Parts: sequence; C-alpha cells; structure tokens
Amino acid sequence: VEDCWHQDPSRRPSAREVAQRLEALLPLVPGVARAAAVTGGPGSRPLRSPEEEAMVRGVADFLRSLCGDLTPARARDAAEAAAAHGITSAARLQTAWGEAPAGGLGMLKEQLSLGEHDAREVSMALAQRAEEEARQRVERAGTEAALQAMVGFLRGACADLTAEEARTAAESANAQRVRTVGKLRRRWRAKEQDAVGAGVRDLVELLGVDEEDAAEIGGVLSEGPSA
Repeated sequence: VEDCWHQDPSRRPSAREVAQRLEALLPLVPGVARAAAVTGGPGSRPLRSPEEEAMVRGVADFLRSLCGDLTPARARDAAEAAAAHGITSAARLQTAWGEAPAGGLGMLKEQLSLGEHDAREVSMALAQRAEEEARQRVERAGTEAALQAMVGFLRGACADLTAEEARTAAESANAQRVRTVGKLRRRWRAKEQDAVGAGVRDLVELLGVDEEDAAEIGGVLSEGPSA
C-alpha cells in the first residue's frame, strides 16, 4: 500500500504488480483458498461467494449423512465436484441420481468422484430416500382424497358451512383419526347410544362447529347406512 502512494510515481507498482503481490499473500490468509484458475496447483479450490460456499457445505454435510464412512475432506471434495456439474443442493443431487441410468452409481463416481464403496453407500441411501418420498406422496394423495370426500359430505349435510369452514372441520376430524364419513357415522351413533345429545357435543369438539351445525350434521349421519 505504501508503494502505491510513493512520492516518486516511477516507483509505484503497476496494477499487474499489485495483483501479483496480492496473489502471493492469499495462502497466508486463514480460510481463503486460491482460485484453481490462478494457482493451477493440486488440491486448490475455486473462490466462492458466501452463498455458494454455503451450498457446497450443505451438499458435503448431506453426503456425510448418507455415508458415514465419508470423511469431511472426502465429502467436501465430492461436493466440489458436484458443484462443477451444477449439483448444489441435496434436492438436485437426489434428482440427478434419479435421472441417471443404472441406478445412478456411475453418475456418483463420475460427477462426484466417489470411490466404489462410497458411491454404493450413497446410492443405497438415496434409493431409500426416494422410496420414502414416494410412500409419502401416495399417503398425502390418499389423505387429500379423504379430506375432499369429508368436505363434500359436511357441506351437503349442513348448507350453512362455507367451503373454508368445511375444510377446517374435515382437517380437525382427520387430525383425530376420523378420516372417512363411515367412521364419523359410527362414532356419532356410538355417542348417541351413550347419552342423548352426546353425539352433538362430540361433533362440536371433533369438527369445531357450533351446536346448530353439529345437530344438522348429526341428523344426516343418523339417516345414513351403518357401514
């Protein structure tokens, strides 16, 4: 810095010389890696913005959660390799693996530079995640279908209920494991057998509706089939 402000302009370093001096200082700064394009040396990593660094670190952590045998250094190398192929998140890795042929094993070796053992461990873990996500999608689809059926019934049984109120009531029942109209009807009849008015009180608590709406719903439930 002092040289840049030297009284003799001829002794001031050029911009190129300043860049070279700064480049030479980079290895001395903790936590700063020199850009591979500049150093060309083995083990060098590209400089990244804080956001990019966070994404690479996130992929490295994700890989370690999938394969316990991966050391932090190996996971970081794999995440760096993945970033070079545009894989900057766990979701993108899952997608890239799912779209790759032959179970994604070759992709993990080529794009993440993983060894045979680590690639197989990561691939098996990703397969388990994919299976669980598929199961959850089916479950969510079934839950939504049941909710829609319950909403349709409640609105038909009580004309005063708005679509939003019926949806809230259906979700309340679903949270208490009453997911079908048939189960709601059986519950209503069991409560009514216990005591007069018990069914209405139960519907108020179960669905979150007022007593008048609960009585209307209960009347329809009484008329329906037992199954």
